[in-house]
Amino acid sequence: MTISISNHFLALTQPSNFSLNRRKLSSSRIFTGGNRSFLSGGAGISGIGRAKPRELVLGNLAVTVEKGRYSYDVETLINKLSSLPPRGSMARCLDIFRNKLSLNDFALVFKEFTHCGDWQRSLRLFKYMQRQIWCKPNEHIYTIMISLFGREGLLEKCLEVFDEMPTQGVTRSVFSYTALINAYGRNGAYDVSLELLEKMKKDKVSPILTYNTVINACARGGLDWEGLLGLFAEMRHEGIQPDIVTYNTLLSACANRGLGNEGFLGL
Repeated sequence: MTISISNHFLALTQPSNFSLNRRKLSSSRIFTGGNRSFLSGGAGISGIGRAKPRELVLGNLAVTVEKGRYSYDVETLINKLSSLPPRGSMARCLDIFRNKLSLNDFALVFKEFTHCGDWQRSLRLFKYMQRQIWCKPNEHIYTIMISLFGREGLLEKCLEVFDEMPTQGVTRSVFSYTALINAYGRNGAYDVSLELLEKMKKDKVSPILTYNTVINACARGGLDWEGLLGLFAEMRHEGIQPDIVTYNTLLSACANRGLGNEGFLGL
């Protein structure tokens, strides 16, 4: 199948002089934007910034699992956690599963609660696991938690989880960085997404899977067209090949800004 792309848009595949003028994360700078304020320093980033989270009351049945969807132990744990009262013992609930469940099994449990936005119950389970040896969270679990908090607009908690990773002996990779960048992007804080991209590269984590996320976050957040083209040029400069997702994101951003094909004429 042949895909036809506008001649103006094909200019994007040629070298470009566009660059994006962005602030770099430093050890003692405060970044502000709207109602957001971020201070970088030490091993992580700490900050204040959150969208309004959805309310949820623990103790109500949160998840109904389709029978046979998971293993018996996973289904049983989900059902037990769903009916656990606010002051119920997490340890007592988990004791019968000790050494029976793998971290992949726990990831399935978290994904079920993520699907219905039950971040409080997920956080209780996560904190319990951090105190254990037999089920200590790995990067996959951390990444799920960052994504969950991002979906609920809990940006402070996203950062808390991200910053905890080194202290818990968990290495940050492109997956946890991308989850955090996406969390800020989906909540309109594309400027912070750009800062995190710079920090990611400073920490020598390859952004090969991240640029589409950043471009999409900036496009939704309102970054001007030249800024988006600067990111596109930077992506190519890093040796990362744009794909159909990249082009569709830029085409949509161009249309949303009312530029039409004129947006590509200057290239």
